[in-house]
Amino acid sequence: MSLLKGFLNLLHAFESAMGWLLRYPLLPLQILLFFLVAWGRLGYELGVEDLFWSEHIGEEILNGLGCGLLFGEILLVRYLLDSDRAWVCCPVSLLPVADADIKRLGQYLLMLWIPSLLILWGGKLFFHDARAGYINVWPLLLGLALAVGASVLGIILADRSGLLARLQTYGRMDDDKNGSLHAVAFLTALLSVLILVLLYVLHFSGAVLSPVLVLCVLLGLADAVYGFLAFWMPGSQYVALVLLVAIALGVSSSTVSRDHAYKLTFPNLEERYANPLRIDEELVSKEGDKHKRLDHYYELLKTQADEPDSRPDLIPSEEPLRAMAERWRNEHKGKGKPRLVLVSTSGGGIRAAVWTAVVLEGLERELGTSFRDHIRLFTGASGGMVGAALYVADFENTPAGQRPMDPATGLRGVSGDLAKDSLRRTVQTMLLRDLPTLWQPGSVSWDRGREIERLWAENCPGTDGRSPFRKSFGELKELERQGRRPSLVFAPMLVEDARRLLVSNLDLLDLTWTSGDATGLLPFRTSYPFPAAPDRPLLSLSAVELFRLFPGTEAKFEVGTASRMNASFPLVSPGVSLPTDPPRRVVDAGYYDNYGVNLAAMWLYRHEQAIREHTSGVVLIEIRAYRNGYARWHFQDKEAEKQNPDPSSGGPPRRDRDALQASLEWLSTPVEALLNARERAAYYRNDELLDGLDKHFNRSQGDFFTTVAFECEVDAALSWTLPTGEARVIAQAFHRQPDATDPAERMPAWIHKRVGALKKWFGEGGR
Repeated sequence: MSLLKGFLNLLHAFESAMGWLLRYPLLPLQILLFFLVAWGRLGYELGVEDLFWSEHIGEEILNGLGCGLLFGEILLVRYLLDSDRAWVCCPVSLLPVADADIKRLGQYLLMLWIPSLLILWGGKLFFHDARAGYINVWPLLLGLALAVGASVLGIILADRSGLLARLQTYGRMDDDKNGSLHAVAFLTALLSVLILVLLYVLHFSGAVLSPVLVLCVLLGLADAVYGFLAFWMPGSQYVALVLLVAIALGVSSSTVSRDHAYKLTFPNLEERYANPLRIDEELVSKEGDKHKRLDHYYELLKTQADEPDSRPDLIPSEEPLRAMAERWRNEHKGKGKPRLVLVSTSGGGIRAAVWTAVVLEGLERELGTSFRDHIRLFTGASGGMVGAALYVADFENTPAGQRPMDPATGLRGVSGDLAKDSLRRTVQTMLLRDLPTLWQPGSVSWDRGREIERLWAENCPGTDGRSPFRKSFGELKELERQGRRPSLVFAPMLVEDARRLLVSNLDLLDLTWTSGDATGLLPFRTSYPFPAAPDRPLLSLSAVELFRLFPGTEAKFEVGTASRMNASFPLVSPGVSLPTDPPRRVVDAGYYDNYGVNLAAMWLYRHEQAIREHTSGVVLIEIRAYRNGYARWHFQDKEAEKQNPDPSSGGPPRRDRDALQASLEWLSTPVEALLNARERAAYYRNDELLDGLDKHFNRSQGDFFTTVAFECEVDAALSWTLPTGEARVIAQAFHRQPDATDPAERMPAWIHKRVGALKKWFGEGGR
């Protein structure tokens, strides 16, 4: 009986504890959020862990200070909202003052505040991961200790100086049994306001702040308001939350009509937002059952075909190929044709950007700088195309592979610039500028998307003193037309219809649609008789071109803006609408194809005749920020890829599914299927395209078309911050010992093998 009674008492205690935690769920959920971030279980892939466990000691101390103050604020608010505090039974107080209420608050804080901070800090000692080796956990502990020490000292001084008593008098709290506690709460809220004002001053002065500290201050101030409402007007805190959401939705809904002011805009398209381009269909007339409709997009194409002055100045794809071939003949006394190189680079944030540059720099060093002159086209997604954009926009200057190497990271000019942090200021802008604009009607002049463009330009000044990201497409065009600069093809996706938006100096109209024999459908030119229209029935319109929608804008439209369009993945960069009617939001190219192979394959198919005429063969180089070759070749899932990335190395045994995973399969299956389909189905489809290209191009000449893939074999964040240790291992993933004379020692075995095969195929650059 006593055992049963003890069990029932334990159950009752657990029920009481859970009831206490969940009575105001928004407060403990914040603590849980920080626990998960600190333990590396939340936001790991987005680089949130790198912001929390910073390699900069000062920043990590500030992170600890912010978390310590926030946890104290949360627990103070929760204590004030608790009418029954009989359970507080700690014999020692953190606040040894004469006031009984504050002294009891100190007992409560000693019971919950100190342990929660130790759990926050100590969790990392037990939750290790592949990138935990460089993390120094002690500065965070120092910051937490500073938060506790400063708070305790401040309250003691405020009590002994009489400040708390005066606040009670001025605030008419003398008759309230919690008067001294409310005075403490007022001081903490006032401190949050003062710190927030200071953060705004520093932000607008250009300082780089701790994003964790900024978030903690904002949450602390919000918690103070929440506690005030919940204490003095119980239930009104939920009304306030509903009103805030409703106002934000109302402000957003005001941008739905056709005559709306666009909330966010792309730079150098401002004039177009004043008069958005009509792109939809319009009912012109109706006669009985017959409806005559006007398609504004196809009318735009027809007008450009009929009126040369309205036509965009785009480069036919054959023109640079012809110029490359002519230059080759001049240099080699009319003999042979050049080899052609296409590069498809994957998404993956800063890891993909740096890895793309590392591979390009490495290939220049291994194959000679003349190799770069054979690159004709870059396609890809997200971070990979950010790296490609910097490489191409600065192409006329010192070859990337010849630039000096940073001894700390092993990175050279292009890759080293790309490895610089651009996340902290972006997150600052999101918290201090973007967040308040949720309740601001009308357009916004600055946002985190524009901020990350500015940071890329600032981090990458270029060898001639002007950032390549600040160059317009018009400035790149002349060398591109001459075949002396590769072409960039950005392909972000449009949210509303999943079509791609092609941003390039090349004329890619033939890549925007598919056509073929279709029973019951008329040839496309029957309805829209202009020269560029396909002769066969239209199957689908899968893409549109930015510079065909807005002719003339290429003269000002910057490479950095196109790079940002292509890398607009969630939270870090916002989805921004084009100046079209109806609006079309632009997001990351990885939603459609995270590897860029699809677009490169289409370009090869469309221009086969010119490629055969002007070149002696083409190689598609895939630069992937992920390890997925093993999983492609074997009947394995991504867990096997993590356990055994190299099939020749053995590797640790596979982990079995635990009971929790198995029991939740009914719930997780749909989400897992969607995520895995987005991540993995694309490269299966791309490999099927490569299979078709091989059979198509090599049917008469065995080695005309080939592919080679370079995968990053190390883990790193997919966001826009890269610690020094991770930058170093990415550099070593291509050149393990850069100064070694033996290529087998200079490069890892699998990189050496692929470079050797590419060098053999490439030869002297032509034949």
